[in-house]
Amino acid sequence: MAQQAIPFTESSHIKSATYDPDTQELIVSFPNASYSYAGVPQDVVDGFSAAPSAGSYLHSNIKRFPTTKL
Repeated sequence: MAQQAIPFTESSHIKSATYDPDTQELIVSFPNASYSYAGVPQDVVDGFSAAPSAGSYLHSNIKRFPTTKL
């Protein structure tokens, strides 16, 4: 399956996010770089989408996954 756009609360730092449920890869794009987070389960992505602060949720719940700068 291809990457799917993830809706999230508007953020001054996060520009976009996509997720591939087959590979559990979340890609988050910032103004100057993009990062791939590996092994992110669907429930964490759902929480990211529903969080009142996308940046806070990313920091607290997603940055713990293996990360690669793209």
